[in-house]
Amino acid sequence: MNVFTTDHPTTSKPPGGMQASTVVFTLIAFLLFIAAGFAWRCGWVQEHLRRPVLQKPIRFEDGFSLTSSFSVLYEHYYWVEIVCPRLDSNRPRLDDVFSALSKQLPIQFTITCDGVTVAEGDSPGEKIGAYSDAEDFRIITNFKGEPGKSYDLSFRTIGANPVLNATQPSVRISAQCWADCNLFHMVFYDTRPALIIAAVGLLFAISPCSFIARRLFRHDPNVV
Repeated sequence: MNVFTTDHPTTSKPPGGMQASTVVFTLIAFLLFIAAGFAWRCGWVQEHLRRPVLQKPIRFEDGFSLTSSFSVLYEHYYWVEIVCPRLDSNRPRLDDVFSALSKQLPIQFTITCDGVTVAEGDSPGEKIGAYSDAEDFRIITNFKGEPGKSYDLSFRTIGANPVLNATQPSVRISAQCWADCNLFHMVFYDTRPALIIAAVGLLFAISPCSFIARRLFRHDPNVV
């Protein structure tokens, strides 16, 4: 005689009644959410590093001077740049501005911290400028910035340059993240990869969430 009982089902399950595949999906989702958190942090820092710590309008007129203070949030190399935005169709021709930025600029500057000079000089001669869709810019020098410290910029124009002055130029200090060769920083350039990782984690979390929902809301007919 064959005896059948309901106490020992023919298919085994881990304790708690959760399928093995659901346990695996839970572990994968957990690891993906952790990875998304790290990726979000890295992307968030990269986004904030791309924001200038200082940007002030300047004039290429002899005798113009500017002093300003700034601080940084992260330890990083920061670049001093002369920026010429592309404002409208009345701006001088692109070749003229690009050529002017590539030559010696009539400027002098110092950056000090706690009375110590961390960067100084003028613009080196015959250096190619750079450009984007919105602006032309010339990188002058860089220095290592440290959080929690106050920096002072002293900027002076020692000659005139009408071509650059017509562009409403500015001096900008920022971290050039595009110059970072760290592969991790290049991949997690912003927070979008973190959102993708989190979305994949949510897909793997569907099975364990469904299991938890069934356990919480199931109806036991033996309960009065």
